[in-house]
Amino acid sequence: MYEVSFAALRNSGWDWSDQRARVRSANVRLAEAPVNGFGAAVRVNASAWLASWSETVEKLATSAELIEQQLQDAADEYGTADAAAEERFEQWLWGTP
Repeated sequence: MYEVSFAALRNSGWDWSDQRARVRSANVRLAEAPVNGFGAAVRVNASAWLASWSETVEKLATSAELIEQQLQDAADEYGTADAAAEERFEQWLWGTP
């Protein structure tokens, strides 16, 4: 038999939220990274690398946000189902329709 821990789902969701925020923060730093002072060729390559890496980091943040939302939604659904099952059990236990 499996048991779902609503607290574990919520906490995991918050952990993913924290990771998303950290990754988005890193993305801001990438966007603000200076390339001044380099020669033209290096500046172009550095800018291209920063743009490419920023795109990758943003995809990671979006994925983390999706996982966070799915964990929170799962916790909500399990909570709703658990409350309904408990209510049905109580009604059965006490013989009320």
